[in-house]
Amino acid sequence: MSPEYYGGSTNRGKMDITDTRPFPIQGETARNPDGTYERPIRELPPCTIPWWLAEIAYKYYVNQYGTGQSLERLAERAGFGRSELISLIRQDKLI
Repeated sequence: MSPEYYGGSTNRGKMDITDTRPFPIQGETARNPDGTYERPIRELPPCTIPWWLAEIAYKYYVNQYGTGQSLERLAERAGFGRSELISLIRQDKLI
């Protein structure tokens, strides 16, 4: 798919994947596909993704929540949650 489809930075029509600054992803408790907690409880630690991938997710974030928080501000506030990131990239409606 084209870079424009994903909403990432473009450079002459190609996605700019050179911005590899770390973007934070929050830790959380693992859940089953139906939303219930896994048993035994398993904690997923915080991690990071490359900034260019966060830019893709942010495009869909803006579609749902507007531009009240910049991507930089989201990073300062611990980034996206794991499930939120997946929902944004899949373009699911967030609750």
